[in-house]
Amino acid sequence: SDRFEEAEPLALQALATSRETLGPAHPLTFLITNNTGAALAGAGRVDEAISLLSAAVTLADEKLPPGHIYRFNLRAMLGKTLVEAGRFDEARPFLTQAMEGLSKALGAQHPAVQRVAQQLAVIHESQSGGADTSIPIEEESPDP
Repeated sequence: SDRFEEAEPLALQALATSRETLGPAHPLTFLITNNTGAALAGAGRVDEAISLLSAAVTLADEKLPPGHIYRFNLRAMLGKTLVEAGRFDEARPFLTQAMEGLSKALGAQHPAVQRVAQQLAVIHESQSGGADTSIPIEEESPDP
């Protein structure tokens, strides 16, 4: 989409600025990383998005407390991006962890939890020979 192509350089600049001024392990930097991953994926740069989000998940696990919501948001975005790339087996554990953490933090009916559940349903449908597995890319990451 043109909107993602317009957003991509802005997201990359915001991420660079946040890393420089706040540091790579600051919670706001993780939020910006999540949104930058969405922008990259939306602009068709899925491999770059997966790489960025994978590194962010690893760093978040090292630097944020176990129940911090950004750990789950990053997992949800990485899982969603992996699903969009057709990498279902890789996506499942990230989405499962995101679902568990977000459900605990926000409640099972929260829209962010429902979006993760939708991604898990896509995996199930694709692996059971079900319906169309294409999903539109959302502009925003799950947030509280």
